Amino acid sequence: MTEKRGAFKSWTLLLAIFTFSLSLLGTFLVRSGVLTSVHAFANDPSRGQFILMLLGITVGLSLLVFALRAPRVGHKVGFTWLSRDALLLINNILLVIMTITVLMGTVYPLLLDALDLGKISVGPPYFNALFVPLTLLLALFMGLGQVARWKQTPVSLLVRRTVAGCRGGRGAGGGAAAAVRRTLESGGGAGPDRGAVDRAADAA
Repeated sequence: MTEKRGAFKSWTLLLAIFTFSLSLLGTFLVRSGVLTSVHAFANDPSRGQFILMLLGITVGLSLLVFALRAPRVGHKVGFTWLSRDALLLINNILLVIMTITVLMGTVYPLLLDALDLGKISVGPPYFNALFVPLTLLLALFMGLGQVARWKQTPVSLLVRRTVAGCRGGRGAGGGAAAAVRRTLESGGGAGPDRGAVDRAADAA
């Protein structure tokens, strides 16, 4: 969208800086021995210090250049909140929230341990409690973004396209379930649960 319509240029640059910074942070965590990982096959504290210094320089200079150049890079593209532009932006924000969720779940226990505030373990309950609602929202806005128009979408058009998409998806799912059922009936043998396949085909 940035290449075709020139929208969200500053946002795209900020995400690129954020992504590269996180890759350096992950390299520091596993190479310095701070975090136990299957990728930590070359632990070296001195190497970790070098990566941490590189991380600070990279993030600092990148944000400085971004702050100085952002007014020139920015390009205003008008759109309403009921448009594909806005829905894609919401998807981006949700993905950023998910990334921060993983980052906090990884770094927060390390910070507590480093500050002698106790030790905690972050496991599946933490990620399930946060990722399930975020994933549902992401799937919702992704689906709406596919049927919305650029810049502005009338509510009636969005509703019609959404209903049509749901019907098409239901028909495709029913056809796939019926095809699997026919394959099981003709070939037999081990395979997916036939009862589940029958129920999916009947529901469609």
